[in-house]
Amino acid sequence: MPDPEHNTSEGLLEPLLAAALPELYRANAFRILGLPVDATERSIKRQAERVQLMEKFGGAGALRTVGPLPLNPEPGLDDIREAIHRLNSPERRLFDEVFWFWPAQTGGDSADDPALAALAKHDLKTATRIWYARAESDEHGLATHNVAVLYHAAALDLEYIPEVKPLSVNLRKLQSAYWVEAFARWRMVLKDERFWRRLESRIGELNDPRLTPETATQLRKTLPLLLLLINAHLALRAVGEGDNEEAERQKQLMRGSGFDEATIEGALRRASEQVIERVTIMCVASEPEAGADPSRAGEVTRRLLEGAGGLIKEVENLLPGDGLADELRDEVALCALNCIITFGQEPGTWRSALELLERARPFAVSSGVCERMDDLRAHLLRFAYQPERAKATGLETV
Repeated sequence: MPDPEHNTSEGLLEPLLAAALPELYRANAFRILGLPVDATERSIKRQAERVQLMEKFGGAGALRTVGPLPLNPEPGLDDIREAIHRLNSPERRLFDEVFWFWPAQTGGDSADDPALAALAKHDLKTATRIWYARAESDEHGLATHNVAVLYHAAALDLEYIPEVKPLSVNLRKLQSAYWVEAFARWRMVLKDERFWRRLESRIGELNDPRLTPETATQLRKTLPLLLLLINAHLALRAVGEGDNEEAERQKQLMRGSGFDEATIEGALRRASEQVIERVTIMCVASEPEAGADPSRAGEVTRRLLEGAGGLIKEVENLLPGDGLADELRDEVALCALNCIITFGQEPGTWRSALELLERARPFAVSSGVCERMDDLRAHLLRFAYQPERAKATGLETV
């Protein structure tokens, strides 16, 4: 990751990539608060004061004003408090602005924008008709950007519904159409110099040293990865739930996005990082735990193999043929081997240790790890069936 001290703009991208989640729009501060992207510090402060009153007297509903695509269910007090906090951070505010609707007139009253007024009533057809008509003559490229946001947010809203109830066949078809349009419009935004000049101008208006014109350049370069990461996370979530059909659907959406294969693979690998980290944490914690109480080292090994095995399968299903899963398997195999050595040094545990090794052996992939596993197996076989040798020899030599 680039060093933020050497390149502030690039350093800002890491937390933005971390925010590229399926909840992108449901967590958008402007959507939660019903505020326009050009909301003033005064209006944000007014919302903060209302939060204090609501904390005192209860009830979050009074905080919301009517804005585009109102959330259902309505956000709670914690959501509103977090949204206000986001808007007090220039980097997070800019991110939420990029992924929300901009009024047609710079410096005008967003409440007078007919497309945004239509969205507040959930009238998507009227809003898109207005933006389609404006697209060519729009000096800032905002109409195309707003259509991209609309289709993207609508697609992700439909991804959220199955958490509550299954989608109908018609909604599934609509969802697919939204995804196709969303990616097509975002590709147009990427090529539209008008929008990126406007974003640079907006950065100047925010007037914060942490944001520079280079921030807009880096956002533009990273946008394909940001977009694809959302589908990658949805695919990973499906794999974790054992729904490989849904995971494949998400990967098909990524392949049909129009973005290059390297970016697609990069998004899938990055989404897998959270699973990889969980496996690594298991390994890092297992050896000290086994060493602290060798009599429980067998139990520690079993827990490691069971937990890590399922996680590695997730990575394998998400990235078939990629080397990540094999690297993880070797990491777990080595950790298990060391735990088994610790366990095998306890009196009378050699046969149990051998059984554990047989369970761990399929994890080993590389020749070096396989050889170490086979060496330990040979030692354990001698110890298990030659007790007198076991008394005179330890496992430290493996």
